[in-house]
Amino acid sequence: MSLNIDTENIEPLVELPSDVNRNIEFSIITTYLFDKGVSSTSIDILSKEIDELVRIANWYARYDSPSEFETVAYLAIPLLRALGWTPQRMAIEWNNVDIALFDKLPRRDDGLSVVVEVKKKVDLVYVQYPKLSHMPRQERTAND
Repeated sequence: MSLNIDTENIEPLVELPSDVNRNIEFSIITTYLFDKGVSSTSIDILSKEIDELVRIANWYARYDSPSEFETVAYLAIPLLRALGWTPQRMAIEWNNVDIALFDKLPRRDDGLSVVVEVKKKVDLVYVQYPKLSHMPRQERTAND
């Protein structure tokens, strides 16, 4: 099965900012969402989910690198769900794509909106907690 993508008329990708060390406080994001009309309840739910995902990612960083499947199940899908994607509009392992997101149903090539490829990361990006930030990474990780 193929994605049947017209490779001749692909729009160029938006270039991401090159300043990868830039930190954005989550409060700035929540303020932006509220200003754009997102309800306080939805923002609270997103905040709670993000906190949980940070805890899970930090646990993996300290103790055990997740497999690709764990990354999909415990990190990527919960994040997408928290951002409002529903199971009806998501497909896992669809046409050799780890996660496919659809802007319309039924889930077919012409409704494909986003492709997410997940890779096993041996050394996760560490999300620092203030009490841990003074310690070298080796002391924070049990299985290095």
